[in-house]
Amino acid sequence: MDDKITVIVPVYNVENYLRKCLDSIISQTYKNIEIVVVNDGSTDASGEICKEFSEMDHRILYIEQENAGISAARNTGLNNMSGNYVTFVDSDDWIELDYVEILYKKITEYQADIAVGNYYSFNESEGMFYFHISGDSYYDKVYDNVSIFENLYETQEMKSFALISACGKLYKARLFEQLRFDMGKLGEDGYLNQKVYLLSEKVICLNKGLYAYRIRKGSLSRVWTEKWMHALVDAMSERITLLANMGYPLEKHLAVYRQMLEVSLANG
Repeated sequence: MDDKITVIVPVYNVENYLRKCLDSIISQTYKNIEIVVVNDGSTDASGEICKEFSEMDHRILYIEQENAGISAARNTGLNNMSGNYVTFVDSDDWIELDYVEILYKKITEYQADIAVGNYYSFNESEGMFYFHISGDSYYDKVYDNVSIFENLYETQEMKSFALISACGKLYKARLFEQLRFDMGKLGEDGYLNQKVYLLSEKVICLNKGLYAYRIRKGSLSRVWTEKWMHALVDAMSERITLLANMGYPLEKHLAVYRQMLEVSLANG
């Protein structure tokens, strides 16, 4: 029998987007999934939509909690999952219908700890899709827990974003036995993944757009504010400390860190 795969969906005030997200998950070609939907104190109709879907599909575990942020909602999902593998989908995004099937095939074929897909993005204000695929898109690339860190700064094909984000990946559930998302930090995905990569022996990356990332009107999630810059510097500092303790090569990481510090100081 195929492995059970847990899909964790944190929800907060996304009534206009939630149906598309949940429809894309319950319609997956890979059927042995559990869907842990965590309503993080929504004040709009998101909760009613969640209840509607949970009554319609027995694979959905619906949990309500007081508002505590996306990290807390994801952690609640991790605390309640029962799958052998886990993936995260943000509730204003959506996934291709074969998203789980393709990532599962790759992670088992390569006996990897993590399978990483690529993104395409939808800019809501422009009504435009952006695809990030190059000529060698269909070649699978395998990394160990040293070489994966060397690719965290690549901008081509959205590789850096794909590697740092918690979404768009299939993880072995055992990687989260002792790990959870940091509470109250900007850029929580990066803090988590740099620890997960250290625990991984093999990561398989495929440059195929499986995850649709929505750039919402008025969204501040990707604006380069002073707080975001400081968060990136802090995450980079932690990464260098972790890698140094493991005896990893640091030259490239230190060069990027110096650049970040210069930008941060220049912007106050």
